[in-house]
Amino acid sequence: MAKSSYVGPFLKLSGQIKEGSRQAESNLKFLAVLKDPCYELADAKPKEIPQMLQKLLNLIRMIWVNSDYFNTRERLTGLLRKMSNEIIKRCCDEISLTKIFDGHVESSMKSLNECIECCESWKEIYNKTSKLHHKFSPKGWLLDKTSIFAQVDAFIQRCKDLLEVCESQIHFARRTEGGRTELPHFGGQKGPETARGLLQIEQAFERNLIILKNVKKAILDVKATSWHDDYNRATGTSTYMIASTSGHPTSTFSNFCGD
Repeated sequence: MAKSSYVGPFLKLSGQIKEGSRQAESNLKFLAVLKDPCYELADAKPKEIPQMLQKLLNLIRMIWVNSDYFNTRERLTGLLRKMSNEIIKRCCDEISLTKIFDGHVESSMKSLNECIECCESWKEIYNKTSKLHHKFSPKGWLLDKTSIFAQVDAFIQRCKDLLEVCESQIHFARRTEGGRTELPHFGGQKGPETARGLLQIEQAFERNLIILKNVKKAILDVKATSWHDDYNRATGTSTYMIASTSGHPTSTFSNFCGD
């Protein structure tokens, strides 16, 4: 049996299993320190998240500096990318697309701004920590920043797009928090014509809003690139609408419609 050709490969495989088990135990010991902070992050509101991030980054930095095995560029980048994804998830849970398209613009804008501030704070805290680490640690901070923040940047832009949707509802659809303001009374000989033109603009805007409402499942999915085309198609008339609100709304709207 000792002369069997299987002994060598078996012993090699056995050694690899033991080494893998040793690495796994070591990684588990270090990653366990993130358990409670990650649970807290998973339950946090966007406005609460920034105050948690420095502690999490310090723990990850400790793992990087002290772990024998979980200290590679790939593993640390992957861990920080998971943090980015969790922050995006927490923000998504705070944003109600139904409320946005039902005209609850003020509360929705508040939530969107809080999400943008949360994501920007994450980037700022990361940059600050990376500079301090790079300055004082013998191990340089050589992580893939683009990979860590690509989806965060895309999510911030989606939030800004939704802010524009909310603001446009205020300007072009007279939306308030779930209601609608009255159309101003326009006096003079051209008063009725002006009011009629503004109502036509409002109707055109509502049609464009429906386009976005019909694709709302893709809005917060930063991997869904179709959103850019849908958004550009729906907002392509904004310039005409802005022009229509100053000067001659009826004639401008007619040009937009191609009449």
